[in-house]
Amino acid sequence: MLALKRWTPMADKDKLTYWERRALWLEQQTYDKGSDHIDVLIRAYMQAQQYLVGEVDKVYKRYLDKSELTPDEVAKILNTQATPAQLAQLHALIKSTQDKQVKKQLQTYLDGLAVKHRITQLELLRAKSYVVAKRLADVELTESKPYYIDAMQDAYDRAAAESIIGRTQRDFGVYQGDTVPTIDIDKHEVINFVEPKTGDVVQRLDVAHDKPVTHFKELSTDYVDQMLKTPWYGKNYSQSIWHDTDKLADSLQQLFAAKQMSGMSERDMRQAIMKQFGSSASDARRLIRTESAYFAGQAKLRGWQEHGTEKYSLLAVLDFRTSEFCREHDGRVYDVKDAKCAGFAGTYPPFHPYCRTIAVAHFTRTKRGGYRTARDPIANKAIKIPVDATYRDWEQLLIKKHGQDEITATRAKSQNASQDLKQYRRYQDVLGVDNGPESFDKFQAMKYNDVEGYHELVGTVREVSTERAALNNLRVSGEVHSVPYQQEANSVFDRYVDDQLTSRRYYGKTGKARLDIDFTDHGNPKVHQVVPHAHSWLQVTKKNGKSVPHREAPGRPLTLAERIVNKDDGKTSKD
Repeated sequence: MLALKRWTPMADKDKLTYWERRALWLEQQTYDKGSDHIDVLIRAYMQAQQYLVGEVDKVYKRYLDKSELTPDEVAKILNTQATPAQLAQLHALIKSTQDKQVKKQLQTYLDGLAVKHRITQLELLRAKSYVVAKRLADVELTESKPYYIDAMQDAYDRAAAESIIGRTQRDFGVYQGDTVPTIDIDKHEVINFVEPKTGDVVQRLDVAHDKPVTHFKELSTDYVDQMLKTPWYGKNYSQSIWHDTDKLADSLQQLFAAKQMSGMSERDMRQAIMKQFGSSASDARRLIRTESAYFAGQAKLRGWQEHGTEKYSLLAVLDFRTSEFCREHDGRVYDVKDAKCAGFAGTYPPFHPYCRTIAVAHFTRTKRGGYRTARDPIANKAIKIPVDATYRDWEQLLIKKHGQDEITATRAKSQNASQDLKQYRRYQDVLGVDNGPESFDKFQAMKYNDVEGYHELVGTVREVSTERAALNNLRVSGEVHSVPYQQEANSVFDRYVDDQLTSRRYYGKTGKARLDIDFTDHGNPKVHQVVPHAHSWLQVTKKNGKSVPHREAPGRPLTLAERIVNKDDGKTSKD
């Protein structure tokens, strides 16, 4: 017997329709269960990453801890033979693998190594990366199958319940807008159709004893297995997992080459490994979200087909992250018998990875008046729109209210939020938290609404990075009379007097002076009232047409970038 969920009657029309509310609620249940499943997988990715980083650290500390090893020396070290104990540890990693196909893949890989006369340290490291990646496939396959099966069964059961309610609405003439279906609090086997304003029950359906209406057949094992094996977008879910983990294994193995490791520090290698695992974990998260939406959607479709639901409509999310395709198709109604899930060529979601559009059972005979509540993301408040309004209607309402430029900027903020947040944090690392926009919201406001301010910020970040890079190529001098005009490209020359830094010269990409930072007033406080101050080097054209370098005078206050990099260096001794 299907366990029907309790639904509370709504007292007004300023909400989604019953079917839209129901579809969104069911979608949220699947999403929440998926979040728990993703948490398990991310922990597995973190453990795998920590293991491999630890193994790489051992190689560096045991064999590559000497500085300035040549590529040939590194290759010779990495080609030393692995010990029997190290190989035994590798074989031990396979024992806990549960999926038979993954276990077979791992054994085949290790059998290929075993036929060799000797296995080098480098081959051992590459083998560990392969085994770790494929064991992640084992975790994903083991964890994913029961989650997908539950998602399918829940969606099927709920679609069957929708069909009962919808057919009752049709048979008894109690359509959406006139009544709201609810489940009796004490008797879950009774569906009441309630008039929203008065709360009166206008129709009651006993689902416990009416077998022709309430016979729900659970999804067969054959159907579930067929769904899990059916490819869509070219692969079924297990093939997608194998593809993604193979990609991770390949990318990790490419890191472990003698030539690569000879030019990479232990820290850089650790960062590269973490980057590869982060990218693969993101692929796994996307796969789970999209596959679960597909499986649940297909089971829901089957439930509708088997229980008489004839039509469905598409419901897109009214925000600026919604794809162009889903915006255009919001509100469209299709026949269940013609539903096709085929990406942008289809009529049934998901239409793309991370698609949030859902299919909603469509039972309303005619369009009705009234309003529903939507969101104005710019004013950050609720607004009323017609109950049958589409995404385009909502969008036009916002354009009329705020203007196209504001809508364009707000949409860009929403769509680029993830990348913008990375950029904001990167800028904080460069500038420090006190030298840029004080919040992410203000950073986005500057980026999309203040072009001049944003370009100035980008220029500051670029200049700070350039000056810091030059300082890594510092050429420190003692007490020289003058600092040379020409020096190594992208370098710095510091001049000291009595062991005190008095001036710093930055050289550009041609090796010529481009900027001076002076930490004293040159003994002339009337002229140089600001300390420290800066002098840019300019090219001045003489009357004879010849271009000559000229130091800007008098000195100017330091820019923000110059203050960030040089603010304390006037107090620094060359020692």
